[in-house]
Amino acid sequence: MTDIIRTERLRLTPLTIKSLNRYVQIAKTMRKTKEKNPAYFLYARFDYNAVKTEADLSNAVTDMITNIGDTPHKIIKRFNICLKNGYIIGYIGFFHNSTEKISSDFGIFLAPKYEHKGYALEAQKSLLAYYFSNYDDKLYLTIHPKNQPSYRLNTKCGAQKIAHTDTSKYGSERDILVITRKKFIESVFHKKFANAEKEKLFLLDYLKIYNKI
Repeated sequence: MTDIIRTERLRLTPLTIKSLNRYVQIAKTMRKTKEKNPAYFLYARFDYNAVKTEADLSNAVTDMITNIGDTPHKIIKRFNICLKNGYIIGYIGFFHNSTEKISSDFGIFLAPKYEHKGYALEAQKSLLAYYFSNYDDKLYLTIHPKNQPSYRLNTKCGAQKIAHTDTSKYGSERDILVITRKKFIESVFHKKFANAEKEKLFLLDYLKIYNKI
């Protein structure tokens, strides 16, 4: 994989601890947006209600970025979502664990200022194309039932609900969805192919439009 995945308007660059301050800023903005608009769904891999001080928020975001639970069987890819000038506007990533039945998960969020501009779909299309051309023919993901923006985004990419759990590793209920490579290609690109190899080649060609591979 190249170090950077390019799309028409974005660059997906490897996420490192150097991005910490920017993600703390994004977390603050998301919390303020929630305070002004209670209907806003606050993306969280940590409990915002338990974060009382600036230091608490920094520690929570640091843990979110660094605590990824590596195992020999788990592949983790995490990226900053950047504008072409390098400015970080969000996060996207996935893991794939070959030893688990529910073998993967996928996550994405944007700073509120950059929502509703098509950036999320643009980033997700390219990362899913990479995933389906390199790792597996299906990807599982979990979504909070109230997270309608995520539901709409993933439905556009071919996701279908298969189960619900009242407890999860994120500490709250989640719906479990799956996106297959075939359904992703049909939903996003409106194409069908005779076999898996042709599907993979199509996705690799799609990535080459913006990336020198």
